[in-house]
Amino acid sequence: MCTVGATNHDSSATSIASFSSCGWTYDWRIKPDFTAQGNSVTSASNDGSTSSNNCSTTGMSGTSMATPTAAGYGLLTRQYYADGYYPTGSPNSSNKFEPSAALVKATVLNSAVDMTGVTGYPPNKIEGWGRITLDEALYFTGGSKKLWVVDETAGLKTGFSKCYFINNNSTSISLKVTLVWLDYPAALYSSPALVNDLMLEVSNPNAITTYHLMLDQNYNIIQTTNSFDPQDNRNTVEQILVSDPKVGIWSIKVYGINVPIGPQLYAIVATGDVSAASPPDVPTGINAAATADNRITVSWPTTSSATCYNIYRNFGACPGNSWVKIANCVTGDSYNDDTVSGGSTYAYKVSAVYPGGCESDTSNCVQATATGICTLAPFF
Repeated sequence: MCTVGATNHDSSATSIASFSSCGWTYDWRIKPDFTAQGNSVTSASNDGSTSSNNCSTTGMSGTSMATPTAAGYGLLTRQYYADGYYPTGSPNSSNKFEPSAALVKATVLNSAVDMTGVTGYPPNKIEGWGRITLDEALYFTGGSKKLWVVDETAGLKTGFSKCYFINNNSTSISLKVTLVWLDYPAALYSSPALVNDLMLEVSNPNAITTYHLMLDQNYNIIQTTNSFDPQDNRNTVEQILVSDPKVGIWSIKVYGINVPIGPQLYAIVATGDVSAASPPDVPTGINAAATADNRITVSWPTTSSATCYNIYRNFGACPGNSWVKIANCVTGDSYNDDTVSGGSTYAYKVSAVYPGGCESDTSNCVQATATGICTLAPFF
């Protein structure tokens, strides 16, 4: 769902229309999401007759005109992906795919620009994230600003994260990264209304600086580089804008902060002088073995450039469907799990963590059966 504010007409489109509603919502979410022209929009004129073949037009104003304008932008965005324009900028049948609603919204929102006729910079309660300008997001052959997207279909659960790498090739073109997810419906009158909470982090080369969003005491969204600042726990849109991004490999990380009803799917859109980079290396050659009573040792060959490893466990054999992180940022090439019960089988996966906390996908699943005494509580 998108909330649309209305701008004025033509050369005054950088100003908000007097009738456009402002945020916040009752639970302090930023609204509108973005704005589109809604003042003096030329529309069809109805004379009430089915026999006149009337085809005249009339000027109309309202957010009820801005909303279909934004819907048209959304339809063009969907067609862009469905016709295979991404990633080359030219239509290619082999690149066709049906974008999720989250990806359409993330793309449209990423295209939004600051309305100079509104005090302050987006996001704010008047213009949201700004005025839709699709040319700022959709890449076509020959354009200087490129497009990189993820339409995540596996999703995240609480405590899990996923990391992506992109190349930034110029300091003169701003880098904008947008995360959008379609949240599970909250109970009526819930405050906050957010159910599943994700977090976006964007780190420059070598993770010297990491950006995320926070809310100040008045619920304004603030971009911060202080890792101790709390993250935005109200909105289902997060966006990082860096005006002079360093050249090199940037990491984009999405955390599952609190996902009670998951996994939560999401979409990411990045624009700038960007291109895809190889994803973080995933550990291979994982082994699990019972090395003593009530102990299973998980081991792996170390991965180049990784700083440490996370260990995930499932009670039962592979492939497993209830994974829990049991060890965080383990250095070295092995981990002893001493919390196993004799006679029970456990499955394990390992991920690599890179500078800046960028975590790889998890490894293939391995399993082992513990020896020793049974420590599980009886059940009937």
